[in-house]
Amino acid sequence: MPLRGALPRPRRIWGCRHGGHDLNLSAEQRAIIESDLPRFLVRAGAGSGKTTVLTRRYLRFVEQGINPDRILTITFTRRAAYDMKTRIVNALTASGHAEAASLAETGPIQTIHSFYRRILSENALVAGLDPEFQDIRDAVAKPLAWQCLHGAATDLSQDDQEINAILRDLSSTKRDGRRFPTEFEKLGLEMMDRARNYMAAGINPWEHLNQPEAMYQAWCEAFSEWMGTAFPLPVDNIPQAKEAAKPKKLPHGLKATLVHSDDHREDFDGPDIRRTQAWMRILKESVTRLNDAMWERQEFDQTALEGLAVDLVQTRPFVQARLSHQFDVLFVDEAQDLSRAQHRLLEAMPIGHKMYVGDAQQSIYFFRQADPEGFQRQAEVWPTLSLAQNFRSGVGIQTFVDDVFRRVWGPDYLRHDIVPEFDLDADPAPRYEGVELWTTPQGMSYAQSLAQQVEALKNEGFKLNEIAVLANQHRMLGQVAQALDQQGIPRRVAGRHLWSRLESADIQNLMGAVSDPRDDFVWFAFLRSPFVGLSLDAVMDLANRKQIATQLENYEPQVYADRVALQTFWDWFRPLRQRADRMAAWEVLGVALEKSPYMVNIATLPRRDQILANVRKLLVKATTYPDYPPRQFAEAIRDIHNYATGDSDADTSDADAPAVQLRTIHSSKGLEFDAAIVLWGSSRPSYVDSLVYSVEGNLWATGTKEQAAVRALHDQYSARLKEEAKRLLYVGMTRARHRLCLMPTGNNYILRDALEPYLADESIHVRRGTIPDVE
Repeated sequence: MPLRGALPRPRRIWGCRHGGHDLNLSAEQRAIIESDLPRFLVRAGAGSGKTTVLTRRYLRFVEQGINPDRILTITFTRRAAYDMKTRIVNALTASGHAEAASLAETGPIQTIHSFYRRILSENALVAGLDPEFQDIRDAVAKPLAWQCLHGAATDLSQDDQEINAILRDLSSTKRDGRRFPTEFEKLGLEMMDRARNYMAAGINPWEHLNQPEAMYQAWCEAFSEWMGTAFPLPVDNIPQAKEAAKPKKLPHGLKATLVHSDDHREDFDGPDIRRTQAWMRILKESVTRLNDAMWERQEFDQTALEGLAVDLVQTRPFVQARLSHQFDVLFVDEAQDLSRAQHRLLEAMPIGHKMYVGDAQQSIYFFRQADPEGFQRQAEVWPTLSLAQNFRSGVGIQTFVDDVFRRVWGPDYLRHDIVPEFDLDADPAPRYEGVELWTTPQGMSYAQSLAQQVEALKNEGFKLNEIAVLANQHRMLGQVAQALDQQGIPRRVAGRHLWSRLESADIQNLMGAVSDPRDDFVWFAFLRSPFVGLSLDAVMDLANRKQIATQLENYEPQVYADRVALQTFWDWFRPLRQRADRMAAWEVLGVALEKSPYMVNIATLPRRDQILANVRKLLVKATTYPDYPPRQFAEAIRDIHNYATGDSDADTSDADAPAVQLRTIHSSKGLEFDAAIVLWGSSRPSYVDSLVYSVEGNLWATGTKEQAAVRALHDQYSARLKEEAKRLLYVGMTRARHRLCLMPTGNNYILRDALEPYLADESIHVRRGTIPDVE
């Protein structure tokens, strides 16, 4: 059984020096800090003190006479950049370099995307940009992309029957009189993003456009390569694969695909080829229109800025010379998350000293084009030093993580450098002190069970703000939050909910009601909202009469409470509507919140504290669009919601009050907790019977899942996601200092595979229950 109770956190007092060396730095840390190599890569394991090493090497360059404004430090999130800057400034201040600390405070310690903007701003005329170019807003970017996609498809469909067929099959127009994203929009926008990212990386996604025979050959090669990984068949094309497979015993998926491709020429040169070519015509025209629109507006999204910056640095010797003159040193933190385009940019920068720090085992941003293979390729070119000793987790947790992932990844795994205590009486079997496997008792939800376990951790002495629930899927955190609320345990949720909440819809409907009396759907929802509060019977009575806003003028509700609510509504709404066309959206919202009974009505709701905080946050958000009239702000809310961008709920708790943290594993990157609860749900990649692409970015295919090329590309993509899921599990498990609690739910093919031997062998010292079998 593991030792119960919070273990003391491993302590390191940075800054003690003896004979020119830090006494508390490990030998591998000192080797990196003091290295004279001009360019090298650091493979840094979880909890290995990489930020300390980077900070100390930065300090070393300053002590050698290099000014901080000549040391470019790149990371990937604003939080990481802020933390890095704070560490560096504090280190410089503590070592007596006050002037250097001041320079570092405003110096180039920044995210990769802010660096794009810096390059383009300093070279705007060379890049052909307006010096006042802007970042495009979320509320504008996705609708603009949709307009370009829709316009391209509509125009091309005038004389293209294949495109007409795509629109007919994948477009369902409206629900309740309002437009929602169709399957065509969702798929088209995703593929536009992919194509643009590939273009920034120097890949031509249109390589096989208008070349059906070349596409057919590429499909054959992709299928043959896929078959070779599943069942060794030395073939060059689909017919040969089919013939070679006849005497063999094939896996079911291969057999189904080969049966489906009996008439392979019709399958490949017929409708599937034609449909894929049609998709490529749509996407190329859509991307061209979107780029033209952003150039015309001089407003660009991150993908566009990346492409412009990469092209500028790679093709303009003047810009390269300027960067060489500006910077002597380049540090890149979390280098495993560099995309192919970012690798191209940094490789083209002629800076004398370069150090990349990262760990391919912690690359979890494939959806953002992260290229861990690029990090590994860099390790083959540059000298590589390692940071393997983990200063974060207890020995039992480290040993458990090592044993699990040595089995998962084999000899490529970078294990932790553990120095266990020597004990002659110790049990020879592995002891995983601090590791727990949690189960869900029959008749109880996983969230309820988890809440009870959190209560037990609190009773042991763990502080609430040092307990974190880390889930692989954000949707699971909502249920956990409810269960913790019922248990009376304070919690905070990090995530993106704000724009999908009912209070957001309330404000959207308010904006629609003051600007359009003809929209019955908006008025129906508005009258039921806390702004008005009519009963469902009254609203349904109005809905049956049509033209709700017009009927409302002379409507007499049958119920007294509805009559009072309606009179109160007219008292504040009529004056507001008369001048709303001359008001900005934030002014309309401010008046409505002041004059209407909205605040009083929400006070009776279960989520009143959260709703109130969210409404205040939405009012602040509205002020960031000072020129938007009500109708335009309503459209902005709808588009932000529809296209999955936006913000988290407002925090309802005291920022300093202790509370359990609820996060996705992705958002926990770079953090650590005394107790980390890894909650893992089913996450098999889904298949859309429409369009797939290769992870290399230069091949597209469409058809059913049994179609040979689609099967090959889909399985290639699924394999990449499965590998990333393993890395995500590794990141979650390495956030724990003293207690690591693993809680699988549902059919967890990743977590169950990883834990299989530990569930079966009772001699292994780990606290656990029986995880139910799943079919």
